Amino acid sequence: MLFTERNRLKNHFVLEFVPFGGSFDEFIKPFITEMKVLERGKILNIQGNECVVIASLGDTTADLPQGNDMAGVK
Repeated sequence: MLFTERNRLKNHFVLEFVPFGGSFDEFIKPFITEMKVLERGKILNIQGNECVVIASLGDTTADLPQGNDMAGVK
């Protein structure tokens, strides 16, 4: 993907929030395992087309109003 496309917010996806009282370790271990597979690339059948899917992890820190704006929440 071109940098301009990678940089667009519509191409960023929130995968999961860990609820209060939830175990972060319980969430993160399977997530890391799947991310290691996606970093190398995985062939998926998407609507009849075989596509190579490559993913990486990004991190953003924001206060609540800014985070809502970035996520498109009003």
